[in-house]
Amino acid sequence: MGIYNAKKELYITKRNELLKNIKKYENIYSVGIDAEYIIGSGREFNLEKQDLVNYIIKKYINPFLKNNINVFMIFSGKQIKYYEDLKSYRVNDKLKWQKNIFKAYQNQNNDIIKKNILNYIWTKVSDYINAYPPSCNNPIYDLYTAIFIYNEPEKILNKTNYISYMRKLGNYIWKTSDSMYKLYDYFLIEKNDINLDIIPRDVLWELSYNHWINNMTSKRLSDHIDYVKKYLKNYIPIINSPYDGDDQLVTMVNLGIINAIVSCDSDFFAFKSNIVILDVCDKTNSIEFVKLDDMYKNFENNGYTYDMVRTAMIISSADYNPEFYKYKIPFNISLKTCKKLNNNSYFEIFKYFCKKYKISYDHNVAKEISNAYTVSTKKSDIIDSVNVVINAITDYVGNYNEDNFFHKIYVKLLLLLDIINTSNNEYIKKIKIN
Repeated sequence: MGIYNAKKELYITKRNELLKNIKKYENIYSVGIDAEYIIGSGREFNLEKQDLVNYIIKKYINPFLKNNINVFMIFSGKQIKYYEDLKSYRVNDKLKWQKNIFKAYQNQNNDIIKKNILNYIWTKVSDYINAYPPSCNNPIYDLYTAIFIYNEPEKILNKTNYISYMRKLGNYIWKTSDSMYKLYDYFLIEKNDINLDIIPRDVLWELSYNHWINNMTSKRLSDHIDYVKKYLKNYIPIINSPYDGDDQLVTMVNLGIINAIVSCDSDFFAFKSNIVILDVCDKTNSIEFVKLDDMYKNFENNGYTYDMVRTAMIISSADYNPEFYKYKIPFNISLKTCKKLNNNSYFEIFKYFCKKYKISYDHNVAKEISNAYTVSTKKSDIIDSVNVVINAITDYVGNYNEDNFFHKIYVKLLLLLDIINTSNNEYIKKIKIN
């Protein structure tokens, strides 16, 4: 989804170029296609199966191949389903997964959400009462027997005494300062409409996660993704990222395997993605693209430092920032705030927006979100990323049997040497250090 309302500012240095010229003028010899985004764009036209495959080939693949530009298609790794799985995933995957869970829950009809919250609160009440029933001389004993023993609340509750009795019940379970009591009072006693802002984060997470487990068993595009993979695997190299696909694409840019990313996902502007190709026109044989060096230079000329721009992108991220995503903070607001406060500190700006939206500031969470936009330089991660590229190419070149097993190894070694020799030297140095 990218960065909220950022096109005007981020696309200001957008350019057009004929595909036949991009090698000469922009040094683009190889591109990586953001599979999920491109498939999603085809689904917006209600395309599926072979029609979807043909659309991708015609619009996004053939124009490059006809101009002798290498094309890779990158897919994200296995979808996270359970919280227990997080320990084997990187921070980017975790943050995007958490955001998807919150989003899936809050995209429901308000009546459904309210019913869900009421059930959640009442379950807490019932669990406590069943574990610690009041004594016969307790002021709520008659209410307890009517509701929890005989299941006949109407025998004691009416319009006149409902609020006083229910508050006594709440006070039996929680202190009035407790966040759960406030929810209980707000929704069960006062019977207010839905306001997710007053729900503590841990409660909202529990509600959202339970909804995800029970209802969101598969990714929205999973069937279409599997179909596209199947029919394109012999057409171009298909890369199954070991982690989030965004990470894989940016790593491939830094290693020099690809020179540009084909996607309209503005999150790539916050990574060091070199060139982001926004559109391919098969009719004019041209592309629309943004060169990130040009973009940052334009911001600098207007008084915005690199750190300000990057901070504003992270604050306004729709994918990797589960703290602020529901507020949909426009990029220009985040950017102007950085300039207004005259502050290059990401953490200070993060604190500012936490205070604005009455969110408890957690330095570790802020650091984790910032790190989501930093490509890993760990040797193990780079090895994983390179390995999937080499496997994709060898699989694309052809299937090998046991008789030419050593030929397959030879091809892999040649590819690995080529990647190392053409990689960004500074990036390779960082890998060696780490």
